[in-house]
Amino acid sequence: MKGKRICKWTISKPKAQGPRLARRAPLPFTLLLLAGCAPKDDYFPLRVGEHWTYTVKEDKFATRVQQVRVTRRVPTALTNGFELDGPMGISRLAWRDGTLYAEELPSTRIYQPLPLLVSRDPNASLTWSGQVETLGISQPARATLKQKIEPIDIGSKRVDALRADLTISLPNNKIVELDTWYAKGIGPVKQDQRTNGNLDIHVELLGEP
Repeated sequence: MKGKRICKWTISKPKAQGPRLARRAPLPFTLLLLAGCAPKDDYFPLRVGEHWTYTVKEDKFATRVQQVRVTRRVPTALTNGFELDGPMGISRLAWRDGTLYAEELPSTRIYQPLPLLVSRDPNASLTWSGQVETLGISQPARATLKQKIEPIDIGSKRVDALRADLTISLPNNKIVELDTWYAKGIGPVKQDQRTNGNLDIHVELLGEP
């Protein structure tokens, strides 16, 4: 691919106007725009220096534009991974044997690498257990990952995306759902995060691949 592509993200709701709102507590587990734009055979391309501009709507807070950048390579999930930095915080991700793992997501540390995506098996189904730390509080967690191919529209184009539904169970009956649609060579093209069934975040790719 020649040149550098910048991926832009948007949500379906209009941008709010007026003064800046007070800063809210960080939302755990948010993935949000961690993919690059090359190579074409990768569901989640990552390389140092890549950056993406997107807008995000959290609950009742105003829509805002943010940028995430891959800043450096770091040891992650027993291999060489990447650190991504943005206004919402730092993420650490790594590919290992065709599976994408996270050891850190914005505001959340993960003490057993958490599988986010299995690129070699579109119908993969995995279970996970470990410890997560959010806002300085560590607690046990369990998760399931289920995948399937699902057609999705990107601009005027329709592509077969790999949908990965991650359900995380926490103490006190708290359930966090992170549903992400990945397109080859692009990365996440859509993402919804819910807590106990309530939508927290909705993100969509703006434009065409």
